[in-house]
Amino acid sequence: MKNLSSRTPASNEILYTSADGNVVTPNEIYAFGANIISNTYENGKGVIVFDAPVTEIGDYALFCKHLTSITIPDSVTKIGKSAFYNCISLASINIPHSVIKIDDFTFYGCTSLTSITIPNSVTEIGEYAFNNCI
Repeated sequence: MKNLSSRTPASNEILYTSADGNVVTPNEIYAFGANIISNTYENGKGVIVFDAPVTEIGDYALFCKHLTSITIPDSVTKIGKSAFYNCISLASINIPHSVIKIDDFTFYGCTSLTSITIPNSVTEIGEYAFNNCI
């Protein structure tokens, strides 16, 4: 597997790390605008590959207590409601410039979140998007 930390994901990929060193399983497999064709974790890095460009991180997409970081492709325009709800190990996330909306409760309960980059392209942040984050 290529070194995932030093590259930008393709439009049909999501890159991630997990606290327990295992594959992060999406809560809602139809929440990405494309179908998952593989999900692997190797050498401390994970990659979810889709059959088409990922257009959104949809509602309730990832309820993963072990997810520590995620890199979202530039094809994503929206991060849905409760997409990362209670991802208590999520420490960092970079929102790509393509995203224009972060919905309600998106990062609710992400108590380990210490680094987030929100670009100027985001014109709407929903209610309680960062509620119960420390």
